[in-house]
Amino acid sequence: MLFQRVTNRRERSRRTYRGSVVKPSSQKGTVLVISVLIVAVITGLAIDFAARFQLSLSRAENRLTLVQVNQLVFAMEHAAIFGLKEDKKSDDEDGNNEFDHLNEDWKTRELEFQGSLQALLGDQAEILSLSLEDAQGRFNLNQLAGREEGIDSSQPFEQRYRAQEKRFIRLLQTVPGDIVASDEAEAITQAVLDWIDADNNTTGIGGAESDFYQSLEEPYSAANQNFTSISELRQVKGVTEEIYEHIRALVSALPEANAVLNINTALPEIMRTINSPAEITPTDEEVGAGLSRSRPIQVDRDSRIGFDRQSENDEGFTSIEDFIQSAEVSEAFGQEEELLPSSDGLTTGTSYFLLRSDIQLGSLRRQVYSLLQRTQGTDNNSISVNVIRRGSEDVF
Repeated sequence: MLFQRVTNRRERSRRTYRGSVVKPSSQKGTVLVISVLIVAVITGLAIDFAARFQLSLSRAENRLTLVQVNQLVFAMEHAAIFGLKEDKKSDDEDGNNEFDHLNEDWKTRELEFQGSLQALLGDQAEILSLSLEDAQGRFNLNQLAGREEGIDSSQPFEQRYRAQEKRFIRLLQTVPGDIVASDEAEAITQAVLDWIDADNNTTGIGGAESDFYQSLEEPYSAANQNFTSISELRQVKGVTEEIYEHIRALVSALPEANAVLNINTALPEIMRTINSPAEITPTDEEVGAGLSRSRPIQVDRDSRIGFDRQSENDEGFTSIEDFIQSAEVSEAFGQEEELLPSSDGLTTGTSYFLLRSDIQLGSLRRQVYSLLQRTQGTDNNSISVNVIRRGSEDVF
């Protein structure tokens, strides 16, 4: 009996031992699975770290490239500033510091300045274009500011509006397809006057103040201040996208109301807005082109080719009176004084210029618009040119 018990115990021990042999095999499988999971997690983290590192490098590279492009923009601005200063000094020496025209160095030497800058840059970057424009060759929206009285619709057109308001009414009617009638152009002009005046009194039948804009589905208020961007026109009552797209290249929003139209540099379409005081419509394209061609041609001081004026400095109209009394104006409007265009809101000199810089650096291309203001001290010795605005769109 005792032997039997010992034998049974040994048998149970063998079974227990045999059972314990199976357990280590199961534990090895669990360890393997855990090891694979750990490797997968580490691999995922490594990939994430690598991606983040690569992204950081790309961002750093982009920031560096952007800084380089900005420095190139600054260099082009300095070139324009230098050109405008030198041109003004030259004008002072020639005695024609009262007027600016399209045959001056700031305009005719654009490609020369671009070539000089490109030579300095070499293959590091490419200057795709560099152009300088007289910003006062466009219609400055802010010259519409300053109306102190309302509009009396019972008065004739000649007495109802100021000269600059009449030009804007005519400008709106230059939209192709005759989609803007004269009465609609008047209404839009009245709404623009309300947009920039300081009060909340509606100007004329077509005017609109904040109470109108607040009633829209997406309400907003009238600015009641000068335009800071021509894109604000999109918010003015009556200005459709089609109208805006046409006149956006013909208007500006210069900081000063007295930055008026330079007839020596005005675009042909802008010249169509110059008409007899009683005329509500613009002149036809042929008259506008004729007025543009009426500007005195440039004088070649060496060969004197093209010298057709009394002074070799007369490469543009020296004064508005010179323009009003020109043969082309008399031919277009007649010689009677009441038919001649008003000289209000017109000038022959310029203080504001628009620089467009288009640069390619590696895969990054940037187009920048810079508004420059040129001023001259009362002693005529100090000339300064400053960048007062800079942006990626031509909305100044």
